[in-house]
Amino acid sequence: MKSLVLATLVSAFTTQVLPATVVSGTNIALAGSGPQYALAIYQDSAATDITEIIFTVSGSQLSFDFANLDSGSDWYLVSNLDTFTNATIEADTFQTFARIENLVYESFVIDPGFGPFYLGVATTHTDTMYTGDPPRDVFGWVQLTNAGGNLSIGANAVAYEESGIIIGTTDTIPEPSTLLLVLPATLYALGKHRRR
Repeated sequence: MKSLVLATLVSAFTTQVLPATVVSGTNIALAGSGPQYALAIYQDSAATDITEIIFTVSGSQLSFDFANLDSGSDWYLVSNLDTFTNATIEADTFQTFARIENLVYESFVIDPGFGPFYLGVATTHTDTMYTGDPPRDVFGWVQLTNAGGNLSIGANAVAYEESGIIIGTTDTIPEPSTLLLVLPATLYALGKHRRR
């Protein structure tokens, strides 16, 4: 019985109802050659719908200039292995670089220093022609390297129609509904065992 309970609990935390769609290495792009750059993310896994931000690099600092205002994208300074979800974003876990808030793009100067650093990005898979603060269900990250004010792109990954992603990996955060589906099965198994 302990094996059944353990297997059910492990299943609850490691499986999802549908397989995650994660695209690695291609759906975030960096363009430009200093001091002004563009970071673009595809809002769909087929790479047909793009949104981007434009920013300037001055030494170790990045300052937001402007962005596409379709569904928009929100960008944050993050660290490797951070859990990047709507909940951690709303809890102000990360330093904001650029985000849509109350119909306005808020922007901040960030100083990630020189060398490699990570940006997390959240957007939506539907092109809603921006009508408010759209729900975020696309989460990604990109590793950039600042070499004396010149940026280069490294690894990146984007999870589509997911609850989040672990920065620096292709691991997604399961939907809360996954746990709700597994919990009744666990309770049923426990109840059935107790009746014997």
